Amino acid sequence: LMLHFMDPNTGPTIGTYKSSIPYFHLDGETTMLMLTNIMGCIIAVMATLVPKPLLNITHVHDDAGEVIKAVDSIFRESIEYYCSAAPDPRCFQIYGKMTALADTTGRVKTNLDASYWETFNLGKYSKIRELYGSFS
Repeated sequence: LMLHFMDPNTGPTIGTYKSSIPYFHLDGETTMLMLTNIMGCIIAVMATLVPKPLLNITHVHDDAGEVIKAVDSIFRESIEYYCSAAPDPRCFQIYGKMTALADTTGRVKTNLDASYWETFNLGKYSKIRELYGSFS
C-alpha cells in the first residue's frame, strides 16, 4: 500500500493555488505533507525544551543539591545526638537518612552516566560532569 503522492501511476495531487515558484502549489499534497512534518518536528523540539529542558544533566544538578542538603542535615543531627546527655532513638533516624543518601548518590551517578550522550563533554559540561562525578 503506497501513499498517493508516491504512486508512479497517479503521482501527487496538484493544488489549485499557484505560487511564484514554478511547479509549487500552496495546497498541493507534497507541500502539505512537508509542512506537516516540519511543524511536527518544531513542536517535538519545543516540547523538549519548554518550560525547562528535560536533560539528565539538570537532574544531576537537582540531585546534587539534595545530596548537599542531606549531608548537612546528617552532620548537624549527628553532632546534636553526640552532644546530648543520654542515648535516644534519634540514631536510627540518622541511620535512615544515611541510607536514603546512598540512594540519592546512586541516582546522581545514573543521571551523570546518561548525561554524557546529551553533552558529549563539550564546553562547560566536561568540567561540570567531572565535578558532579565526585558525589559517587
